[in-house]
Formats: sequence, structure tokens, C-alpha cells
Amino acid sequence: MTEAFYDKNPEVYEAAFGLYEEVPKQAMAITETFHRTYQEIYEESLNCMFDAVIAPLL
Repeated sequence: MTEAFYDKNPEVYEAAFGLYEEVPKQAMAITETFHRTYQEIYEESLNCMFDAVIAPLL
């Protein structure tokens, strides 16, 4: 999932982690938002995959 996100949004990915590496305390709100959004997208992707691939087999 990380690779897919990076492939789709490399600028966002690199900017969020670049900020964190440079100024962790000041960028905490940005990295928290990035992490939360990333987790939401990841969960949504897994749910879609389950619905499309696994659920029909049940």
C-alpha cells in the first residue's frame, strides 16, 4: 500500500516525511493528518478488495 500511495502521490508522501525529518515538533500536525488520511485510504482499499474478491466467494 505504501508503494501504491507513493506511486500515486510522491510529492505528498515525500513532503510529509521530509517535514517530519526536518522539524518533527513543528510538523507533527501535518504528519498526523497525513498518517490518519493514509490509514483511512488503506482501510478503504482493503474493504473494496474484500467486497470485490472475497465476498463473492462466500
